[in-house]
Amino acid sequence: MKKNNNDCDIVQDLSSLYADKLVNDTTKKFIENHLSTCEDCKNYYNNICSDIFDNLKTMDESDKTLLNHLNKFNRIFNFIKLILLIIVLFILFVIVFVLIKAYYINNIVNNTYSSISTLSESNNYKITKTINYKYIPDNLNTKEEYVYYCYENKYKIESLDKIDYIEINDSENTTNITTINNQNKTIEENIVDYSYRKDFIPNDFYSFLTISNFGIGFSVKEDSVNSKNCFVLRKKYQNGYIDTYINKDDYMILRTVEFFENYYYKETNYLIEKNIVTNKNVDFSNKDQTEYKNYVKINSNKNN
Repeated sequence: MKKNNNDCDIVQDLSSLYADKLVNDTTKKFIENHLSTCEDCKNYYNNICSDIFDNLKTMDESDKTLLNHLNKFNRIFNFIKLILLIIVLFILFVIVFVLIKAYYINNIVNNTYSSISTLSESNNYKITKTINYKYIPDNLNTKEEYVYYCYENKYKIESLDKIDYIEINDSENTTNITTINNQNKTIEENIVDYSYRKDFIPNDFYSFLTISNFGIGFSVKEDSVNSKNCFVLRKKYQNGYIDTYINKDDYMILRTVEFFENYYYKETNYLIEKNIVTNKNVDFSNKDQTEYKNYVKINSNKNN
């Protein structure tokens, strides 16, 4: 059969569409009849199919490479997300832990403050304060003791060197202070025109409440003092600490320990007794003063 070059041109032009199955049935039948009789067009079509296959294979390899890069990126991205999630959860955990700890410690401080206020309002208590002090550079040890009495607006502070008798007169808004100095052998009497602090509590208690800072900077543990279970609040400093022992039963301060490296160690113990004080313990006017007959009396009558 004589070869029709026009048919060959048409078939070769349509071969790519035929390979992609983009021709109608009539054109498909025409191309297939021609390919069955024309070796040149058949080879041309096979070459087109081979090129298309190679292109698809190349595209598949490229897609696989791109897919591998995308998978690798996703793995890195997911890892970063996991790390960030862990960091956020850790930060949240630390914040919650700090807040719970601060609330716990602040609750102890508030209960202690309330107990101290209740004690002062009772207007009848005795506090024995014993201090053991060691000055580290000289290895020097000292011991001091103070006894605080309170009874119905009358107070007495007793130490080795002196005794202070304090009486508050609310009606006149004055305070009478009698100081017996055993070293100088003097009795000094003052009348001041301001109301002396009624809640006559050792200053240490108020110092503790001042440095509490709502629990910030404190650690807490449990220990015992004289068989009494205590909270121990520790305030850390650069070269030392202050420990405050608080009775778990009544939230009263039983002991404070101060330690500063290469400087000093100080331990203060408190014995608190309620409703045992009488007027005899705090009233200097009713006291047998024969032991003070050789003391020099000083009337200052200061007005502050």
